[in-house]
Amino acid sequence: MRPAVILMFTCWSAGVCMSFAHAEVTELKCIVGKRVTFPTAVKKTGLFIKNADTVARLDHIFYITNDSILRDRLQWDSSTGFFYITDLQMEDSGNYRVVDTDRKSDSIYQLTVYNPVSTPQVSSRNKMKPSCSVLCSVENGREVTLSWQREGETLYITSRPDVNTPLSLPLEIEECSSTYSCVAANPASNKTVQHLRALKSGV
Repeated sequence: MRPAVILMFTCWSAGVCMSFAHAEVTELKCIVGKRVTFPTAVKKTGLFIKNADTVARLDHIFYITNDSILRDRLQWDSSTGFFYITDLQMEDSGNYRVVDTDRKSDSIYQLTVYNPVSTPQVSSRNKMKPSCSVLCSVENGREVTLSWQREGETLYITSRPDVNTPLSLPLEIEECSSTYSCVAANPASNKTVQHLRALKSGV
């Protein structure tokens, strides 16, 4: 299915209007503290825009146009033509546009920044029972899910919109010979604990 093409008209203070055709929005999902690159090459002249505010301009020389929080972290790579942001913060989430005014192209990105997911903790629910009875728990967060998996197959999964409430997921099986993994994940990171190893460690 071909993405819908939208024709946009952009006007700048000089009074010049240019039309740009661009495809659908590209989603970027990254972790706090990491770096994100916007893979649209701008070699000569262009704009870097966040939420309708022009943050930086390139007119053969790269310069920041306002006192945004990106001032010390937004860079332009002259060899690739890519803009990138270092040391990502949660407030960097938003809509971005990379405009190449020389080639009259316009790329749109939706950036979402997440905290790294916590490592899940596995504990025994009832050591006296012959069945394998364990509980996996993890701190909740934005779009965090908690699941039990066996050999890559998801057996159970849970999530909760209230990020202040921890997630927990029990597992009860008759045979403990197989390896089961508890996986905490969000769209940008994941952490895995194998429950047999955790129990042997005394967790």
